[in-house]
Amino acid sequence: MISTEIKYIASLIKQYLGHRIKEFLYFIKYGHLIREKTIRQYLRDTSRAKLHLGGGPRELEGFLNTDVYGKVLINIAKKLPFEDNQFDLIYSSHVIEHIHKNEFKLFLRGSYRILKEDGMNIIAALSLESISKFWYCNDNKDAIMIKIMKERYSKHMTENCFTSSQHINLMMRGFGHKYLYDHCLIEELGINAGYRTVENIPNLEVPDEILREYLISKKPPRWNLITETFLLIK
Repeated sequence: MISTEIKYIASLIKQYLGHRIKEFLYFIKYGHLIREKTIRQYLRDTSRAKLHLGGGPRELEGFLNTDVYGKVLINIAKKLPFEDNQFDLIYSSHVIEHIHKNEFKLFLRGSYRILKEDGMNIIAALSLESISKFWYCNDNKDAIMIKIMKERYSKHMTENCFTSSQHINLMMRGFGHKYLYDHCLIEELGINAGYRTVENIPNLEVPDEILREYLISKKPPRWNLITETFLLIK
């Protein structure tokens, strides 16, 4: 009988190969020349350059919308294909937890490089602290929110229940997640990358009107509960 550990390792290998193959196919279809043309056209036609990373099918008006599986293919775990000082704002949501910590350090240095002076890097990330506070520091838990999360996440579990430990472990190990961060670590890594300031901001009060309207209208309460937003300024 194949052990659980071997099955887990096999699933990781399958996931990794599937990701690399899919990324390669997207690069063949949209990579380099097409991507460079799209980037040049966007930068030429905009007065305030804003970069949306890992957006998938969700496009933000006025942004250069990119994804590792997108028509503008950007993998934040690799060197960002932009020149220095090109963007006023960078935004990503639930992207950094999908890369390893050393890759995140590379991304912080790269994002700092491509931002203009006083440019902003807004990172919305899965928050272990927020999830833990909901489960363990709240005497009156929101039963409706628990029901919503159970409907969203219980399909990824083998037991007929939904508990705090299951939810936290799923957030740490599921969905291709590699590493979860808190403010202290992001502040340390951000300052080391060169950023002038790193601070927490309310998830729905980002300093960009289009982005703020999008978050308020499109993001569900569950997203707000499990998310923490960081503002890094060059």
